[in-house]
Amino acid sequence: MAVNKSQTARDSEESQNRSRVGIRPAARFLTEERIMSPDQVNAGFELVAGFLIAFNVVKLYHDKKTRGVSIVPLAFMVLWGCWNCYFYPSLGVMWSFWCGLVCTTVNGVWIGQMIYYKRQERWRSYTFQYANTDPEKAMEAFRKALKKKEKE
Repeated sequence: MAVNKSQTARDSEESQNRSRVGIRPAARFLTEERIMSPDQVNAGFELVAGFLIAFNVVKLYHDKKTRGVSIVPLAFMVLWGCWNCYFYPSLGVMWSFWCGLVCTTVNGVWIGQMIYYKRQERWRSYTFQYANTDPEKAMEAFRKALKKKEKE
């Protein structure tokens, strides 16, 4: 019995449709064409994180005092962001690279601000302490205090 080609094509299409119905939703998502790639979703998270951290940068700029925030986790996040900026291009996920660069830069600015304002606060406390004395003495006391802190 001869089977025509249109019949076999129809049978093949029907079997594909039947097998597609049995696929779980998560697997179906991975096989179908998507609106956004996983790279773009990850990039969206990185970009939102950068904008949220920017609120901290603006707040610190207005307050000019660092209270209740440790620099250690931020330094780790910047280090991780630098790794991601190296790692993402090797995976070919350029959306994540550019948005990760934004997030890492904003984190770096925040750390820079924290260091700057901590030093300013220390300097102000020493100049206030030696306000009625020679500025050279105040600077010398500040340097001694910094050396003492570095030794600890």
